[in-house]
Amino acid sequence: MQLDRLKISDKPNIFDVFVARLYRWVKTKLRLANRFTVLSYAGFGDASTVKVMGRVVEKIKKPSPNVNSHKVMNLIYLLKIFGRARAESVALKIDIDGRSHKVVTDGLGFFELNLERKKKEKSDKWSWSHLPASKTDQRLNPAKGNAHIYDFSTAKQTVISIISDIDDTVLESSATDLWQSAKVTFLHNAETRIAVKGMSGLYNAILDQNIFEKDKSQMFYVTSSSWSLFSILSRFLTLNDFPLGPILMQSVGVTNNKFRSRGHSHKLDKIKVILNMSGETKFVLVGDSGQEDREIFLEIARWFPERIFAVLVRKVDQIPTNYPKMFKSLGTKYCEFTDIAEAQRFVELMKMRT
Repeated sequence: MQLDRLKISDKPNIFDVFVARLYRWVKTKLRLANRFTVLSYAGFGDASTVKVMGRVVEKIKKPSPNVNSHKVMNLIYLLKIFGRARAESVALKIDIDGRSHKVVTDGLGFFELNLERKKKEKSDKWSWSHLPASKTDQRLNPAKGNAHIYDFSTAKQTVISIISDIDDTVLESSATDLWQSAKVTFLHNAETRIAVKGMSGLYNAILDQNIFEKDKSQMFYVTSSSWSLFSILSRFLTLNDFPLGPILMQSVGVTNNKFRSRGHSHKLDKIKVILNMSGETKFVLVGDSGQEDREIFLEIARWFPERIFAVLVRKVDQIPTNYPKMFKSLGTKYCEFTDIAEAQRFVELMKMRT
């Protein structure tokens, strides 16, 4: 398999890189910049390939807000998150599967490594350490760390996994309403954001049906939210008992934001990468009707008809569509629901073993 096809992060927009450099220079000149740190995201792969990703950004010194924090404190913390400087051209040593590799961050601080795997050496973690260019090079704090790897190397066709959207699918966010969405993003923290009732139980019920392969069943989250919100969304999922797994987000900047959006096509690309790196695993796709999830899932079902076991869509509007007929024509199990009980009945009726 060509490793370039597995790449998730886009080449940074030249204007976004210029703004990031200028912003970092201004903060440094004004002595407002903190030490940099590495955000290491969970990796995943199968028997032949593995992916690891991360980002080097300015460290936030203050602890994250909690359930008792005032909305003003939540706002200040979010502004600090989005206001972090990004570290460009930082060299890191990545250790995975018993081998070491060098990566360098791009203009927005991201790094991504896609590797071919050897049969005998497969890690359940990947680690990183800083490679300073010189003695005067600013060191990272901490200087090393690690993250989990979700492994599909022994997954069979009998395993059912989930790829889920986040906004308005597991998190009440009013994503189609700019003002309401902004209020959720900036005035709430990981502990005060509201989970969609019953969705964590639904996901666990789906995964629990993999009785004999439970340790191989995986969970993926694909969202149009900014990578800057990774730590908040990750904590939100943990606090609300959602199954853990890689979270794939998108780069948001001057040229791609709520006002100048490139759309949700990045979700399609990311789901294709997941399917190409997960062996023969079958997936249940879960999203909502407020954005473009159904269009994306339909395209995926056409591309991978043997891999998509079912599609569940939470209805957040009352607009009639032909999607039920379109999915039925592909032979894909499909359920639109407004009440979680509808989705639960659908899951109970699904024969997860094929």
